[in-house]
Amino acid sequence: MKVKYFILTIVGSLGSLASYLFG
Repeated sequence: MKVKYFILTIVGSLGSLASYLFG
């Protein structure tokens, strides 16, 4: 199961997007 990596990827993407928008 790669659900863990899938979730980590989504969280990382959202973190990058948030830092880009609000940084």
